[in-house]
Amino acid sequence: MKSITKRIVAAMLVLVFAAGMVFAESKSRKQIDKFLDDYEKVVVKAEKAAKKNDMSSLMSLSLEASEFAEKADDFEDADAWNTADSKRYLELTNRYNDAITKISNSIDSGNFSF
Repeated sequence: MKSITKRIVAAMLVLVFAAGMVFAESKSRKQIDKFLDDYEKVVVKAEKAAKKNDMSSLMSLSLEASEFAEKADDFEDADAWNTADSKRYLELTNRYNDAITKISNSIDSGNFSF
């Protein structure tokens, strides 16, 4: 169980990082903002799951992160992407990583719920 969970966590991290690496020229300011807002919703869910040490939330979050990564495939080299967007994206990614790390540590210690 521990190795499966670690694989799920690793897959989620890969998906989120891959999603963040792509942005499209044709994307408008509004679309970029929506992308970041949607990403923040995923991050908040991860933080809530981490706070509760909730394994079932982690499982559903992995599916959501996968869907999020698919949405992000529409983005490549966005001209409207700016420094503030990069900063926000980096902050969200750090928050997501912190939440997933906390969940992973809880799994390692056996302190989680289903």
